[in-house]
Amino acid sequence: MKNVLITGVEGYVGSNLKKIINQKNINYNFFFTDINNLNILERNQVKEFFKKKKIHTVIHLATLQNVNESFDKPVKYINTNIIGTSNLLEFANKFEIKRFILLSSLTVNGSNNGTINEKSSINPNHIYGATKAACEALVKSYSNRYNMKYFILRPNLIVGNNKNHNENFFDFITKEIKNKKTYTLFGNGKHKRDWIHVFDVCSAIILLLKNNKYKNLTFALGNNKYSFLSIAKKLAQKFPKSQPLFKKANNQTFSLTCSSSKIKTKIGWRPRFNMNKIVNEYYEKYK
Repeated sequence: MKNVLITGVEGYVGSNLKKIINQKNINYNFFFTDINNLNILERNQVKEFFKKKKIHTVIHLATLQNVNESFDKPVKYINTNIIGTSNLLEFANKFEIKRFILLSSLTVNGSNNGTINEKSSINPNHIYGATKAACEALVKSYSNRYNMKYFILRPNLIVGNNKNHNENFFDFITKEIKNKKTYTLFGNGKHKRDWIHVFDVCSAIILLLKNNKYKNLTFALGNNKYSFLSIAKKLAQKFPKSQPLFKKANNQTFSLTCSSSKIKTKIGWRPRFNMNKIVNEYYEKYK
């Protein structure tokens, strides 16, 4: 049975992926790791892990991902995201792992006025996105030099089932509507994103793990193209008499949407969670 290393399993995507894997009959031997049992910044620890475990595939999810914090603590983000990825790649190559699956982010593309795809230019707006772009470059360079197979996944904004993790726009806006009868939006609120449920991200990762037909591909991942204003209005309908409160645009007030046709066509990914399901999930959480 093939051994699979998954990093970052105490994080948002990682914890949900671990839960799904444990519920399904997936024919791999998984090593679920986080900083407590594999600190990717400790080179000797990474080396010994690969030496002992005979890993076939790495699924790299461990990352810092707070956009504003990345500006305040750029060195921390560079070390964890870039150096950590570099350490994994170095010893993955040395011990001849077959595949490396990187969870990147659509933020590597910055902002856009239209719908982007995998061929769109790399132009991150913040340090976090820049570190993800650097990680992608490292993965591709190892592939070019050492013929390491890879998949790179670029999800847009991930939402849903995050009870034990950092709150996102849905959490903030739902609590505000319920408790204050207002909801704060920046700019005019009409900037759009893709809102993808974490379970749909996990299903994409599992499909990539199982796929033996393709190699060395990058996939944009998105679903549910909605503006911040339209989502707030959907949530506000659940709680009567709530009103919008508009504030000055900030560094997150931009549109970023993508086409997921490539991963649907090649890998057969199909998202299951539409916006109504996501809104209902947050309503049930906070009602």
